Amino acid sequence: AYNSHLSNYLLLGVDTRGDISEERETREGGQSDAIFLVSYDRLEETVRLLAIPRDTMTTIAIYDRTGHYVTSMEDHITLQYAYGDGREQSCRLAVEAVSNLLYDVPILGYTAINLESIPYLADAVGGVPLTVPDDSLEEVDPAFKKGAEITLDAETTERFLRYRDTHSHQQALVRMERQKTFIRAFADRVLELQSRDPHTVTDVYETLKPYMVTNMSNDIYLDLASARQEGAIETIPGEGVATDLYDEYHVDDDALFLMILDMFYIEQ
Repeated sequence: AYNSHLSNYLLLGVDTRGDISEERETREGGQSDAIFLVSYDRLEETVRLLAIPRDTMTTIAIYDRTGHYVTSMEDHITLQYAYGDGREQSCRLAVEAVSNLLYDVPILGYTAINLESIPYLADAVGGVPLTVPDDSLEEVDPAFKKGAEITLDAETTERFLRYRDTHSHQQALVRMERQKTFIRAFADRVLELQSRDPHTVTDVYETLKPYMVTNMSNDIYLDLASARQEGAIETIPGEGVATDLYDEYHVDDDALFLMILDMFYIEQ
C-alpha cells in the first residue's frame, strides 16, 4: 500500500534568466535542467531524494503557442516545463509528467528557480563547503580538482551547477552528479546554521523567494530542513543513449518499478 505518511515535492532548476514572475509564451519559459523529487516522511521526519535526468524519455504533453493542448508524445522530460507559461502552469505540467513517470506517485508541491537565483544560493548560507566529486571541471578551473575541499560562493556556484562539456555525450548526467553533491552540501549547511539560528530557513526562503515559483510555504521548508536525510540521492534507473541529434536517457522500467515500491510503498 502507498505510504500515506509521505509528502512529495518537486524541485526544478530552470535555464532562464530575467524576472521569473513574468509569464512567457509557450516554449519561451525555459527547460527544467535540474529535476529532483523530495519525499518527506512526516512520521519518521526523514527525507529521501530522487534525481531525474533531464534527458529522460517519457510521455509529455504538447501545447501550441496559444497555450492549447495538441497531443502527448514521448520526448525529453526537460521540455515539459517549456510547454507552459514559465510559471505555475509550467510547474504543474512538470509535476504531472514526473508523477506519470513514477507510476502516479502523488506530488503535493513544487518549487522552480531560474538562473538568477544561483548567486544567492551560496550567499544565503555564507558559502557551501563540499568535496568535488569528480574531475569534470578540472580543465575549466584547476580549483575543481577531484577530491578538493572547496567552498562555493556567488561567483563559483553557477559554474559548478551548470557547466557541461557540450562536445561529449551524456555530460548532463555528469553535471547531475555535481548537482546532487551540491544539494546534499547545501542541505547540511542549512541544517548546521538552523541549529544555531532558528531563523535561518526563513531567511533563506525570503532571500530566494523573488527568484522562485512555488506553492510550498515556509513551514514546509522548515520541515524539510529539519528532517534527517536518509541515504544517498538516488537516480531513476536507466542508461544514457547517444543519438544523431540529442542525448537520451532510457528508463529501466522494471528497476524503476522496484525503486518506486521501495521508496513510496509499505507492506501490509
